[in-house]
Amino acid sequence: MGHTSWSAGLVSWIFSFHMPLFFIISGMLFHERQFLDSFKRKAIRLLVPYVFFGTVTLAYWALIERRLRGDEGSVPNALANIVLARAGSDNYPQNAALWFLPCLFVTEMLFLGIFTFVKSKRAIRYDWAVAATLATVSFLSIIAMHSFDLPIDRLRLPWALDILPFSMLFYCIGYLLSRFLMPYMQKSKPKASLHAVYAAIGMAGLGLLRVFDELTRLSVNLNDASTSNPFWMLCAALLGFISSLMLCIAIDCWLLQFLGRASLTIMCVHEPVKRVLIFVMAKILG
Repeated sequence: MGHTSWSAGLVSWIFSFHMPLFFIISGMLFHERQFLDSFKRKAIRLLVPYVFFGTVTLAYWALIERRLRGDEGSVPNALANIVLARAGSDNYPQNAALWFLPCLFVTEMLFLGIFTFVKSKRAIRYDWAVAATLATVSFLSIIAMHSFDLPIDRLRLPWALDILPFSMLFYCIGYLLSRFLMPYMQKSKPKASLHAVYAAIGMAGLGLLRVFDELTRLSVNLNDASTSNPFWMLCAALLGFISSLMLCIAIDCWLLQFLGRASLTIMCVHEPVKRVLIFVMAKILG
């Protein structure tokens, strides 16, 4: 919906929490492992799909779709960017959503590296303090980027490093939330009679978020490493996360579980599939 709707309000509402939500979930699922072992695991799970889908969709776009649609994107730039992994739609004309995978890989590896290093040096006594410190530094970096209006859109850094303050902030928030939420979620399941209550809270929260976005005129686009207000962005991300969590608890079913397991593949193919559907329907309906 966020990649197809003509409604600016709907897109702003979705963008205000959907990418922060993905990084928060990733942080909640953090497991401390030996660095090289984790590097291999994450490379297989994130970078292999990134290169595969990036190459396949680039070949399709360059040889077929680009000619049919008359796109002006640069094939050499798109090819080089599979290695450079600079975020931004111009750098991924074949598949704009791919920036998330190298960004998540760098975020997870940096978090694990700092986490294990600090623990080995016993510089900070509590595990949560490492994540809290990283979150604080990341948030201050976002404020600095916003205050000085850095020209990020004209100079994109390789491997989505310009998005790192945003991704690290929400990843650390996810880790901190997991310390409090995961033990409760794993030990107890709500009674069937409470599912409607959780669903109502979730829907009310997302409705409140829509109103909040309109009142504050909040704009968030992690692909562009930009937000109109870092403080409102943080509030919207937390409200969107809580609302989504309530809905997932209320509507836990095999279909959502299937979509969850397939989410990476869906993310990597929905852009070109969407454009094919739009092109075909436009021809049919005029």
